[in-house]
Amino acid sequence: MRRAGDRVVATGHMAPHAGRQKPDAVRHFGGGGATVSRFS
Repeated sequence: MRRAGDRVVATGHMAPHAGRQKPDAVRHFGGGGATVSRFS
């Protein structure tokens, strides 16, 4: 779960649409697993 959270943060920071997904990523950060599945 720790790796998943880190991956989501890196993706959101590098992704071009990070601005729009930034709030979502932070909110989903608590889920982690769900965030990775949706991000992927």
